[in-house]
Amino acid sequence: MTTDTNISNKTFKGGKTLCINDLKEVFYKNPSLLTREQLEAIIHFDNLRLNTLKDISDESQYHKTYLDFQVKANLSPYQEFLKK
Repeated sequence: MTTDTNISNKTFKGGKTLCINDLKEVFYKNPSLLTREQLEAIIHFDNLRLNTLKDISDESQYHKTYLDFQVKANLSPYQEFLKK
């Protein structure tokens, strides 16, 4: 991972797209490295995840949805979560 003074680049070395979990890792180490857009993506993702999961009453559906969000946090570009 490259973190010179900020990570406003959209990708890491090797062309890997930044995902929510990448941003969270940077946030926990040094939040000032993130752009406002990246922070908003984290907030939108967490709100979407929490609001979706709290409405599920079936345990198996809850676990499936939880797993889906884990996959999205690891594989989807963070820009997908800027949409409201």
